[in-house]
Amino acid sequence: MEHQTNALTRIATSTWGATFRKSRLVYTAVVRPALAYGSPIWFSPEGKEETKPSLIRPLETIQNRCLRTIAGAYKATPILLLESETGILPVRTHFSKLQAQYQLRKQNSPVVGLITSACERIQRQLQGSRGRTRRHPTTPGVQKLAWYQKLLRTNPQSRATTPQSQIDKATHNQWTSNWVRQRNKVPPDKRVAAHVRDTTLKDPHLYDNLYKAKSSLATQLRTEKIGFNAFLARQRVPNVTLDCTCGYLD
Repeated sequence: MEHQTNALTRIATSTWGATFRKSRLVYTAVVRPALAYGSPIWFSPEGKEETKPSLIRPLETIQNRCLRTIAGAYKATPILLLESETGILPVRTHFSKLQAQYQLRKQNSPVVGLITSACERIQRQLQGSRGRTRRHPTTPGVQKLAWYQKLLRTNPQSRATTPQSQIDKATHNQWTSNWVRQRNKVPPDKRVAAHVRDTTLKDPHLYDNLYKAKSSLATQLRTEKIGFNAFLARQRVPNVTLDCTCGYLD
């Protein structure tokens, strides 16, 4: 992952380099595919085979570092706000989306159907030779398929939708519900401008057409994690307030 993350950090810093949009594009096109390599095979969204947090945490650390580079934010900036400001899905939610897309491809693959029918035929032959039916434990593959089918049932398909659009909608709903739940844990008087936004987390295009320095400053103002606050605290300047409700800079 070092080469991929260097591709991002070398072209963007907190005050100069690639713009917010281009930095985000580099992350989604170069870094995140390497981060998620093979995840449909080893990642399980739920159930007894759910992937342990200890396996996800190092990947979350890498993504969080990249999000700070994209947004030009300080380390003290909450990850919840970094994900919403950059429009990047949390690692576990993104892996769940990839798992659903993988199950969709498997269903549409004739090879998978051939393998499944062959395994069922062999299983019936073995049961017949033994003279009794044995219960087989639920494999991770069967559990993932059941999770995918449950995902589609909770987001029914209409005439104008496709399975892929169902997956996109379910993933986004999962992200927004988790975001709102975490946001509500913050007392109203402690919320910053980045908390006050459309709960659908649609891209507000706040950072379009901004140079890197301006987009970084806008992120710091909206999250209220800005070096100017610490400077004022050190200088003990009385009666100085900073309006952090702006969504853009003139």
